[in-house]
Amino acid sequence: KLVKEKNLKFSGRIWTRVSYFRQESFRNIIPELEDIGIRSIAMGAESGSQRMLDYICKDIKCEDITLASKELSKVKITPRFSFIAGLEGEKKEETISTYKLCAELLKQNPRTDIAGPFTFRYYPGSPIFQKMVDKYDIKLPDSLEGWKENLNSDGSIAIDSQDWTWPGFFKYS
Repeated sequence: KLVKEKNLKFSGRIWTRVSYFRQESFRNIIPELEDIGIRSIAMGAESGSQRMLDYICKDIKCEDITLASKELSKVKITPRFSFIAGLEGEKKEETISTYKLCAELLKQNPRTDIAGPFTFRYYPGSPIFQKMVDKYDIKLPDSLEGWKENLNSDGSIAIDSQDWTWPGFFKYS
C-alpha cells in the first residue's frame, strides 16, 4: 500500500516460503505484488520427497510447491525454486523424484527458474552439521587458518567424500 501511495517504482525479488501459498490472504496479494514491481519470488523447495522434507524439518508439503507454481502461473511473477539432493539417507528414487518435480514445475509454468538441484552442503552451525560431523567422523579445523583452508567458496566445509549418498549419486546427479 505504501509503494502505491508514494508512487514508488522498482523491480525486485522477494523471498518467501512455499507454505504461505496455502493462505488465501497471501494468494490474494500476489497481483498487488506484481503491480508494485515484484518480478520474482524465490522459495526453498528443497526436495520432491516428502520424507526428505520432513527429515530436514522444512515444515512444507510437496503439494505446497506445486500450489505456489500454479498460483504464480496466473501472473507474470517468475517463481524461483531452489532444490537440493544428496541428503543423508536419501534413496535414489527420492533423488529422482526431486528431478521429476523440477520438470513438472517447468512444464506447469515455463517462466519457472530452478536453482539446482544442488548437492546438499553441510554448513557449520546448521542443525544437521554436528550430527554429520559426529556420525561420519569429519575432522574439523582447530584454527582460523585451518577453517579458511577447509571451506568451499560457498561457505560449506570441504570434505573428501559423502559416504551418506547412495552409490552412483554423483554420477547421476
